[in-house]
Amino acid sequence: MGIDPESRHDILKMIRAFKARRKTVVYTSHYMAEIEEICDEVAIIDRGRIIKQGRLETIMRESGNDSVRIELASRDGKLHKIAEDHPDIQLINPAAIIIKSQKAARVGEILTILEAEGMAVKQINYEAENLESLFIRLTSHDDEAQNV
Repeated sequence: MGIDPESRHDILKMIRAFKARRKTVVYTSHYMAEIEEICDEVAIIDRGRIIKQGRLETIMRESGNDSVRIELASRDGKLHKIAEDHPDIQLINPAAIIIKSQKAARVGEILTILEAEGMAVKQINYEAENLESLFIRLTSHDDEAQNV
């Protein structure tokens, strides 16, 4: 069951007050943005078992799924070949890729390759995994859904 926005606001305000007084609060929620906002420590539970636990900042830093999205000014069929040749690149569409790394040297290498192929970059976005996407990735049971 959910609660109305005003009650949720009051509950979160009370939790922040406890936190400011260095009190421990055990809080469960399916609202990951809420958890990211108010919790220092988290436990991800799947099927009744803790599968990941620790300081939120440490878990997010260690998730290793930060990426860089590069969008080209126009579609280019050569982008598919570049993605095939580099396992850390995912083709989104003929005008966009995701590099599964935020290391400047690696991003620079890919930008150099794109430039050598005459591809103009329109936009570069650095994307960090959030708690919700981490939760989904860790608890996904896609293989079971196919057997239903």
